[in-house]
Amino acid sequence: TRAWSFPADHISGAIGWRIESDGAAIVFSGDTRFNPKLVEAARGARLLIHEAYGTEDDREGANRVAHSTAGDAGRSAALAGVEELVLTHITNPFHADTQPLIDEARQQYEGPVSTASDLHQLTVETG
Repeated sequence: TRAWSFPADHISGAIGWRIESDGAAIVFSGDTRFNPKLVEAARGARLLIHEAYGTEDDREGANRVAHSTAGDAGRSAALAGVEELVLTHITNPFHADTQPLIDEARQQYEGPVSTASDLHQLTVETG
């Protein structure tokens, strides 16, 4: 198992993580705006867990606080060629209905998209 961090585009010192084991990788975006370093770190990962502050309708708000939209997450997933995208760190207006975030990510990314919830567990096949 190997883990390494990469700089996020958020506040000073913010990072994301790539964890590799037996030929599979999981990548956590951390808090970030759209970030080419994240795309590179996520290249070929089985799973990308990416924050989604909101939708493109609030891009200005997301940028102001250095966060990504669901569209940014979908774009990152597509560019990196990941197998699956999970959206997390979702703002309050979307807690009751995350479908608009999923729909927006799917406009950029054709693979499976879901949203994380408290105590959410995922299985990633290795090898």
